[in-house]
Amino acid sequence: MLHINLETPVDASRRLAEEARERRLRLNMTRQDLAAKSGVPPDTLGLFERTGRISLVSFLKVAFALGIADRLTGLFDSPEIASLDEIADERPKRQRARKRK
Repeated sequence: MLHINLETPVDASRRLAEEARERRLRLNMTRQDLAAKSGVPPDTLGLFERTGRISLVSFLKVAFALGIADRLTGLFDSPEIASLDEIADERPKRQRARKRK
């Protein structure tokens, strides 16, 4: 079945922010608590929860503090190969992007 994702990067960041906020509340943590545990300022956490805007490093700190960093591993892994035909079809691993003309 074809899966079409109509979510934009802004939508995805807002959804992640909402999920992080819900996780924080389930853990009965205030923004101050999360700030102390993650090292991310409370104002930055508030902006993230309202808008979805946050730096990658701060996002990772929040994920570690909320105990969900393990969900982020494997985001860029290669798909698992199910048959020998797929191995034959697999291209060599790229080391860098192609030069633009």
